[in-house]
Parts: sequence; C-alpha cells; structure tokens
Amino acid sequence: LLKRHDRPATPSRIADELGYSAMTIGRAFDDIVAHGLASSERDGKRRYIHFKLEGQKLFHAAERFLRTAVRSIKYVEGPSPGKELKLAGESALSELSLARPRLATYAIVASKWKDFIGGQRRAARDKDDADYIVETWSYDPRALSDERTIDPLSLYVQFKDSPDERVASAAEAVLSEVKW
Repeated sequence: LLKRHDRPATPSRIADELGYSAMTIGRAFDDIVAHGLASSERDGKRRYIHFKLEGQKLFHAAERFLRTAVRSIKYVEGPSPGKELKLAGESALSELSLARPRLATYAIVASKWKDFIGGQRRAARDKDDADYIVETWSYDPRALSDERTIDPLSLYVQFKDSPDERVASAAEAVLSEVKW
C-alpha cells in the first residue's frame, strides 16, 4: 500500500526493500493469501502475489488483521536523536492535528535499541527524568516512510482504538489523508 511499484511483488524484491529475508516475506505472502486478500502464482522459481483489491479498499479489508508495530516504550535521557529516528506516537500525530506532547516520541526497530542507547544516551529512571520517548518496533519504521514521521498506516493502526477520543480522531484524520 505504501511502496507501490509497477513491477509485480516478489518475496525477494520486498525483502530487499524492507531489510528482511525472502523466507520471512514468503511467510507473510502465505498469511496474506490465507486471509483471502491476495492470490499467489509461480513463474519458474519466482513467486508473485496479486492483491484482490487496491488502495483504501485493500487496507480496509486487511485492517482486522493488523496490529501495532510498537513492542515497547522507553524513556530516554540525553541528546535528541534529531533526524536519526522517525517521529512516532503522539509526536507524529501532532504533526497533523494534535497539540505537541511534552516529550517527543521516536521509533526504532527493536534490534537497534542497544546500539542507540549506548554512548551519551541512557534509559531514564522514570518518565519525569526523560528528555524524550523511543518506541521500539517489530520492524524498521524507516523502511516505510520517506518523511520525517513514521508511515501513516502504522500510525493509524497504533491509535485507531485509543480510549482518548482526540487521539482516535487524529488517527482517523491521518487515514483520511492517505493518497491511495
């Protein structure tokens, strides 16, 4: 949905773009086909996936299978990551409609957390000591967004069911701005 191309989708092409193994993407293809969202065909050794719907219709058909990418939330003391990480959480929502939160929130793939926190940064003892927040994600948020913030679909999935009506409404606004 976010990385549209003219070429058909193969596990190896998507794996290269997102930084995963072709085997992992192949399992994702299997899940997508099993949920009835696409069909799969082989041409020699190559496997292709063909989605049954496009754009917003595909997203809404898949929405019930989506879950937030956020694994954990860390409070951090030290210099701001600047452009090193994507804006995430309510900080990303604030770029669109919410008032800016007291602490900026950023996203990083969980496997890079220990490298990031080394040096001049450290995990805060508690939220009051923190200079900003880092969400560790199950996938690399940089792979799906060329913007300053995380991608809009991940942001929507994270906040669509928020008990805070203003946050849920901002998530809906994010989704309404997606160029399908």
